[in-house]
Amino acid sequence: MRVGLAVLFVLAVAMVLFYAAVFYVRLKELSREYSKIPTNMSYADSMKLDGYLDQDYWGMAGRDCLGIIDLGTLEMFCVDLKDTEYLGPGYELIQEDVLRLEGRIDTSRRYFDGRIVWKSQDGEGDEAPEICMVNFATGEKMLLEKPLRAFLLGDYYISCHYEEEPGQVELTVFYCPPDFY
Repeated sequence: MRVGLAVLFVLAVAMVLFYAAVFYVRLKELSREYSKIPTNMSYADSMKLDGYLDQDYWGMAGRDCLGIIDLGTLEMFCVDLKDTEYLGPGYELIQEDVLRLEGRIDTSRRYFDGRIVWKSQDGEGDEAPEICMVNFATGEKMLLEKPLRAFLLGDYYISCHYEEEPGQVELTVFYCPPDFY
């Protein structure tokens, strides 16, 4: 009888240890999977954006470029600093319904310097839309907010500054992969 109880006890302990190990491995996988969710973005917004990224809504999946997305209207601008067909400075002005991206792009030096300008539906520029930066190659994303000054998304360094004048944010983007220089 004692031998039977001892065997049962050993089996119970082994089963608990087995399930604890399985739970630990699954928890590590989940933490790696959700480590790309930035701390400044709500879980719901991040999952909504992940849904669009998973279905390749903009046709950019896996492409090594930086997307600027208005989460309200899903307008997307692509800042491609790896374009080697045109090496040199250029001026970009991309106009959409609510957002406008304007600035200077220099693919030989791999940077973009400009601003995002918006207007609200009633013509006032006071209320900033939820603008998210996405590295399509890695899936990393970050929501632009006033206290945020600079951050990295993979090989992209992004510096942002909200102007005193409402309705725009200054933006500087550098593409600096480890093997570039």
